[in-house]
Amino acid sequence: MKAVLEFDLPEDAAEFRQAADAGRYLSVITDHLEWLRTEVKYTTHPDAVVVELERVRKNIFDLIEEHGVTAITD
Repeated sequence: MKAVLEFDLPEDAAEFRQAADAGRYLSVITDHLEWLRTEVKYTTHPDAVVVELERVRKNIFDLIEEHGVTAITD
């Protein structure tokens, strides 16, 4: 099976760039989630900071689910 995305350039240049960069966006989000996990698990922070880091991480996962993205898992 093949899928083809078509863009009318230059009018759709911004949309094309978003689609072309999607893998990089995924890498940024995945790297950030891993950084948050590492901060919570391996770094000494006051409890209030840990709670906030976990809250941010959960919010990212909630947004991913809300938008129907399935490429990232917890």
